[in-house]
Amino acid sequence: MDGRDRLIVRMFLLLGLRPGELFALRRNDRVSAQYLRIDESVSALAGLVETKTAASEACIWVPQSHAIELDFWLDAIHDRRHDAFMFPSRRGTPLSPNNFLKRVLKKAGERTRKQLEQAQATVPEGFLANFTHQALRRSCATHMQHLGSVKDIQGPSPTC
Repeated sequence: MDGRDRLIVRMFLLLGLRPGELFALRRNDRVSAQYLRIDESVSALAGLVETKTAASEACIWVPQSHAIELDFWLDAIHDRRHDAFMFPSRRGTPLSPNNFLKRVLKKAGERTRKQLEQAQATVPEGFLANFTHQALRRSCATHMQHLGSVKDIQGPSPTC
């Protein structure tokens, strides 16, 4: 993956965001170089909604490597309005988590599986067949479990 899709997957893996939270991010949710405000979510049925839980509404810490990549991305997209989505669809609406899953994550899983098979690696039955956003969130939690919960990993929330 490269470009937008790579950045999105990296943000899922390191920040532990839900897909609806990530795809609802707007330019003005970048409250500082190190923090993003999570204050709304994208729902397949209801569109833009409040976050899943009250605890989900917060500012989360963004590591410098991600902040640099995010700045580069924001400089590259054309819509400069403060309330423009960070990851807009072609129509300027938030990306659909279901479309991203089908068009990007599932296909990336298939490509990876094929590359492993071509390299004659031992690939378990069904490996990456059910690759989802939740797998990325859980991977974040698993890799950082020594630091605490996903909410702990997202960092102490300053007042937004």
